[in-house]
Amino acid sequence: MARPLVPPALLAGLDASLLARLFAPHRAFLEVHGLAPSDDSPTWRARLGGALNEGDRTLPVALQHAFWAIGPLATPEGEAELRALAAERGRAVPVAPGRAADVAAWAFLDERALFRHARARVCAPATAPATVHGTPSGWGLRSLTPAGEPAPHPGRADD
Repeated sequence: MARPLVPPALLAGLDASLLARLFAPHRAFLEVHGLAPSDDSPTWRARLGGALNEGDRTLPVALQHAFWAIGPLATPEGEAELRALAAERGRAVPVAPGRAADVAAWAFLDERALFRHARARVCAPATAPATVHGTPSGWGLRSLTPAGEPAPHPGRADD
């Protein structure tokens, strides 16, 4: 079973005004599915979730990318990162604490550089430090030892 594009909790957690701003450029998609943008009932959100997650080929790519980008920051960790970065930059977050989806959507819409920085931090793979090195077959990555030296390749004595 495929993972939904927009998890129901994310859709339910978004403030109506932020949701309307996300969908403003995609009004035609809503109209095709009979979803008036002014309605914000739980039934409307459920129908919207269905339309977003049914694999519809008319779903705008920009909208797919918006939800793909917002999702990882619509978490307590993402909210904390966005708030910390905003504080470092002297920016006020106009969203109440504990509203992770709203903070992520606000940053996506209004503070794109802050959003990108937070997303890079939250989504960065937790990997060991590495260095680029030359090998007989070309270039590659090699892990570093705690002392900062290139770690030997496992099973190779010629390093």
